[in-house]
Amino acid sequence: MEAARARWKAAIERHPQALTLPDPMVRFQYWTRSSMNPAAPQRLDTMVTQAIPFPASIALKGDLALREAEMERLRYDMALRDAIVEVREAFLELAYLDRAREVLEEQEGILARYATVAAGDLEIGRTNLPEEFRARSLLAQAGYDRTLVLDLRRVEEQRVRGLLRLPTACPLGPAEAPDRRIVAIPFEEVLALAESRSQDLAMAGVALQMAGIEKSMARWEYAPEFEVGGVWMKNMEDVSGEFMGGRAATLGFTVPIWVHAKSARVREAESLEVAAGAERTAAAERIRTAAARLYFRVVNGQRLATLYRDTLLPQAEKSLALAETLYREGGGSLAGALEAAVARENILLALHRAEADLGQAVARLEQVTGASLSASAAPAFPDPVPGMEPR
Repeated sequence: MEAARARWKAAIERHPQALTLPDPMVRFQYWTRSSMNPAAPQRLDTMVTQAIPFPASIALKGDLALREAEMERLRYDMALRDAIVEVREAFLELAYLDRAREVLEEQEGILARYATVAAGDLEIGRTNLPEEFRARSLLAQAGYDRTLVLDLRRVEEQRVRGLLRLPTACPLGPAEAPDRRIVAIPFEEVLALAESRSQDLAMAGVALQMAGIEKSMARWEYAPEFEVGGVWMKNMEDVSGEFMGGRAATLGFTVPIWVHAKSARVREAESLEVAAGAERTAAAERIRTAAARLYFRVVNGQRLATLYRDTLLPQAEKSLALAETLYREGGGSLAGALEAAVARENILLALHRAEADLGQAVARLEQVTGASLSASAAPAFPDPVPGMEPR
């Protein structure tokens, strides 16, 4: 972001440079031998000249410099946008790993209790050896998964530190679960936002404008460039004993006779303008395709998270409670309780993964469209008490 901002500031400084005339030229001519005019032998000439490009060419160079500054501003906006999206993705991944660690720690506690019960019931013949072995193996697997999640969290911690330029030793505490985000905007409106506010598409449009300006500049190369100046001549002492001198004004201009080279430059600029137009059309199609793909991910993620949260998880909770009750009352087996616990664990992990994927998909969709599309699903804050509004 700092580099992009510095390039933007540098591009702004090109506009006054483009509108400035070239530096004037000063020439001195000293005659080592006097001229052939014996009445006024010439000794020293001073000439000052100023090159003046055609006015339309100067104006077009200024317009091109403005477009270059606009392009760098868009690149800075993209760098800022991409940095925010990457931080959001990293934080959501960090939050998912913290939620997964909590689920696995809870699962370890459940399985440890089941393994202890299985060991005692095995002695009295209430359960069999495979069920006790199954409880021990699931407990070991849960411990391994928790260790793996902790290792992955250290990787994500370093990613967050790198994105935020934090010291390597800076500790990062538990990430609070973000509010659920929902996107209720119709697909057609999402496409319209992507076409009107996407920085990528805006850059392609600015590139097309720059190609048009360069085409105009190529056509104005047929116009002459001017040069104005003045000459001051100081002659040697004449026969009367006085120094003689003279002044003259000069005017020059180029003669654009190499038509074949200039016409080739025009054709080159026209071809580049066609290419820029095609690239803008292709960029628009890419934006629409990316928006459609991400919109599907968002909508499907919302459905999936709702399915896990509102349907599958309550059923898994009931199944686990029922399996434990049946086992305690002797109407069920330990294997049934173990399978119910594993199913609940998998659904909880899938729910947290779906919510993290949904948040990341929303971030990517907002990156493509260049607009905020999501609204928090958390309860709104109550209205302030009259007379106690914030100041």
